[in-house]
Amino acid sequence: ATSVTSGVRLAHLVPDASVVDFCVAPAGGSFAASAPLFHASPACPNGLASLDVSAAIPLASGSYDVRVVAAGAPCTGAALASASSVVVDKGVMTLLYAGAPVAPVVLALPEQLTGGVEEIRFVHAVAGAGPLDFGSTKPALPTPLTSVVGTAIPFGGTLPPTPPGMM
Repeated sequence: ATSVTSGVRLAHLVPDASVVDFCVAPAGGSFAASAPLFHASPACPNGLASLDVSAAIPLASGSYDVRVVAAGAPCTGAALASASSVVVDKGVMTLLYAGAPVAPVVLALPEQLTGGVEEIRFVHAVAGAGPLDFGSTKPALPTPLTSVVGTAIPFGGTLPPTPPGMM
């Protein structure tokens, strides 16, 4: 596996049958010259279906506006959700398309490494569900786990990344 020094990971967690694509443009700029990220190469599929998560995609460090559009639509098409001034710098930023199908949002969540080991982030992306508790009953990871890592997390809420051994 190759590592990406600066880039984005895309995730579609809206519970519907739509297939979407992500567009990025320099913050405050136009999307007219932007191509959907999954149309940048003939080898790429035409977007992400619900519950799909991409590998990290290289993207130069900078500040970007982000739009989620229907797969096959141009970046200037109707935005299903958007985010402004997302900073991508020296790492991977997860762009999470989440929420209820009637009001989805884009969340920008930086990925972090602690001592060269990736941390885990828990995200509540179950539309219509009340607050959730996150935890583990079986320590299947090579790191000791406690039973509860977060309680009463509202929809769209996240817990900060949990360092290894601290879960």
